Amino acid sequence: DSPFHTLPTSSKVITSYGDTVLKQNLYSFDYLDGSPPNDFYSKLKKRNILVPLEERVWKSDKLVSATATAFKDFSNSSADTILKPFKIYALETASPLTAAQAGFSINLSYPFTSVPLANTYYKPKADYAYDELYGNLTEQRLTGDKTDALIWDEASSLPLAQVNNALQTEIAYTSFETQSKGNWSFSGAPVTNITAPTGSKAYNLTSGALIKTAGLLSTKSYILAYYAKTDASVTVAGGTQSNQRNG
Repeated sequence: DSPFHTLPTSSKVITSYGDTVLKQNLYSFDYLDGSPPNDFYSKLKKRNILVPLEERVWKSDKLVSATATAFKDFSNSSADTILKPFKIYALETASPLTAAQAGFSINLSYPFTSVPLANTYYKPKADYAYDELYGNLTEQRLTGDKTDALIWDEASSLPLAQVNNALQTEIAYTSFETQSKGNWSFSGAPVTNITAPTGSKAYNLTSGALIKTAGLLSTKSYILAYYAKTDASVTVAGGTQSNQRNG
């Protein structure tokens, strides 16, 4: 058991085949301060954040499974205030590893001086990004897969939209119900309209255009979807419009 906390660190079972399976959990408080990468162990401890960073599963003294979580400070103002998991790793191996191959002992010795990703068998599986002010999730991606992006309301308490296969800088959404512009830029003020399909607000384009340019790439195609009254005049500029659909 760890001398730094009271959470369970290991459990052992013997299978019906006689194999001994040992499961170990390693926490942020168990690591020596100053350990790489980016010394997030001591940062987590200073914030009193006790979280599991590694899970290892041994079978008959060989490592058969492992996961590791790397943390990062996303704050752009006060240092070490937005500590969030930003990468998940998992063990990939064609055959179980000995302790020597794994790079660490099966017997836990505190504090740990070794670090997650101690060997090349750990492969990235997922990564995350957060906004620098409130720490809300803005992007998530499985390694080798598409990115999912989110937009939050002006209070940063609720997600307004989630978009598949896009970066957060590439998307925009607003229903004009709140002060949040959702990555759009416009100078006019929304107006009350009882026929608005998504609430009670609408936007009159005569008061100014809606603009989204930052983050867009000329090599990509984007979907622009909107509600408009039948007599409204909507012009899309700054690109080539195709596959227009009404309904």
